[in-house]
Amino acid sequence: MKIHNLIFLFLIVSSFQTNAQDSEIKLNIKTGLNYSTIVENNDNDLYSTENSYVTGFHFGIYPEFPIKDRYHIEAGLMYSSMGCRTEVDGIINGEQSNYTVDTELEYIVLNAHLTRYFDGFMPGFYVLAGFFASLGVEGKIEFEGYQGQKRIFSSRKVNWGYDESDDDFKEEDLGLECGIGIKIRKLIIEMSYQHGLVNISPYQDNDYSNKNRVFSFSLGLQFL
Repeated sequence: MKIHNLIFLFLIVSSFQTNAQDSEIKLNIKTGLNYSTIVENNDNDLYSTENSYVTGFHFGIYPEFPIKDRYHIEAGLMYSSMGCRTEVDGIINGEQSNYTVDTELEYIVLNAHLTRYFDGFMPGFYVLAGFFASLGVEGKIEFEGYQGQKRIFSSRKVNWGYDESDDDFKEEDLGLECGIGIKIRKLIIEMSYQHGLVNISPYQDNDYSNKNRVFSFSLGLQFL
C-alpha cells in the first residue's frame, strides 16, 4: 500500500469532517454482501462476456451530516472484497482444457456521496449518488479444473503494480456510485452500485482493459 495514497484518502475524509464540525454528525456502520465482476475488453470487445459474477462482503464506517433541508453528505472508509470467475474451455498447449479462474480482490475504499431523503414519500427513504476511490491491499487467484487428463489446482496472491509482465492489477481504482435505501429508526437497509471508471489492468495493448462492477446489499446501524 502506498503511503501517499493513504494520506490522500485521510485528507479527503478530514476535509468533510472539518466542514461539518458545527453540524449534527451521525455515525453509520454498515456491512453486507457484494455481487461483483470484472468487465474485460479489448478493442474488439472479445472478452467482455467471459467473466461471471461472484460474491464478496464489505464493512465500513461512515460519518453523515446534514448540509441543507433533506440533503446530507456521507463519507467514510470500508473494506470490500470483489472479483470475478472466468470459465476457460479450449485447446491449451495441444490439450483440451476446462477450468475456472477465480479472482478475488480486496480493497480499502473511500466513499463520498450526497444523500437526499424523501420523508413525504416514505419515512426514511433516500437516494444517494457520489464517487469512490479504492486502494488494492490483498487478493488471490485460484485455478481449478482439468488440462487434458490432469486435474489442476493452484492458488497464488495477486501481484499489484504497473508491470505488464509481472503484475496482475493496478492498485488504484476510481468510479461512480449510486443507490437507494431506507432508515427505520436506527436500522439502515441499502442497495448500491459501483461503476469503476479506471482501467485496473497493467497490460493495455490493443486497448485491453479491466474495470470493476459491484452491486452491494447492506445492513447497518446509526449511532450518535
